[in-house]
Amino acid sequence: MSGGFFWCLFSGKSPVSVNLEPVVYMESNSINLMRVISLYLMVNIHVAVRGAYVLHDYWWIANLWDSVSRICVPLFFMLSGALLVDKQEGLGVFFRKRAAKILAPFITWSLIYLLYRLYVGNEKDLAIESILAGPTYFHLWFMYAIVGLYIAMPLLRVYYSSASMSLNVYVLLCWFVGLSIMPMLQSFGLFPNFAIPVNFLPQYAGYMLLGVLLRDIAQKRFALVSMCLFVFFSLLTFWLTEFVSERSGALNERFYDYLAPNVILMSVFAFVVLNWVGSRINRGSVFLSELGVCSFGAYLAHMLIMQTLLMYGGEVIPAWNTPYIAISIPLLTIVTFFLSLLLIWVLRKNKVTRILFT
Repeated sequence: MSGGFFWCLFSGKSPVSVNLEPVVYMESNSINLMRVISLYLMVNIHVAVRGAYVLHDYWWIANLWDSVSRICVPLFFMLSGALLVDKQEGLGVFFRKRAAKILAPFITWSLIYLLYRLYVGNEKDLAIESILAGPTYFHLWFMYAIVGLYIAMPLLRVYYSSASMSLNVYVLLCWFVGLSIMPMLQSFGLFPNFAIPVNFLPQYAGYMLLGVLLRDIAQKRFALVSMCLFVFFSLLTFWLTEFVSERSGALNERFYDYLAPNVILMSVFAFVVLNWVGSRINRGSVFLSELGVCSFGAYLAHMLIMQTLLMYGGEVIPAWNTPYIAISIPLLTIVTFFLSLLLIWVLRKNKVTRILFT
């Protein structure tokens, strides 16, 4: 199906059902590369946004870092789709595997951040049941989203197993219009009363479907074009965010949203590029594999690491409204990124801590 998704998108023709095509598996290096890049960009967002909340003379630097990094969460969702949507396994097996992988670390880190807010943040009105009400620290929202997508996965698998390529394109277009284009237009006051439901997928499920459809596109010709388009939409995100923020006098994150049209397109092209780059790396990269295995736990841990660095090293970090943020943003990102990975690598050495934290 190499390039078939792009071909069908523009031609509207495909007589072949997806379930009749051979399953094509991504290179392990592509998988691990996407995990590591997504983690790094997520850390970068949480660092860069500190320099963008106030529109000082150099906030555009933080805006540029933040704009380029907006693909991080979509890449996670797309990678999950590429690995899971057409995987053949029973319902019980699927949920046991997912629970074994994410449940213990999710609960453990939720409790850690709850205690952090209680004893470091002095938020005295928190209780354990807060975990059920929502994330105990803001970045953990992703866990609630991924659990919801896992719940919907069996239904997505049934659909995908018998869907033609043209039907997949139709469903994705409905998702793109219903959850991206229309909300964006309505945020500018256009079509405020448009009430026709044109979306058939849960909020982020379109990314999972995109992941499995784009999975086998790892050719150089697509990667080069996708790289150019990724750069274009990254710069467009940067410019649009600057434009609406300057007009409103404060940071406007409308074009940062993970379902904004520009971010969806950035993510699609980044996925194709990283899939190709990963396929060119020598097989059996032990270092990349180790980083990939540690990435999930590092995602959970990175905010604790970053806040600790800011708490005890804040005096050596330049003010966020100076030109030095061009250095401090990538520096703090890199240190947080590698310390988070190092922490998880150490915790994985023990069976109990591996289960609980990673």
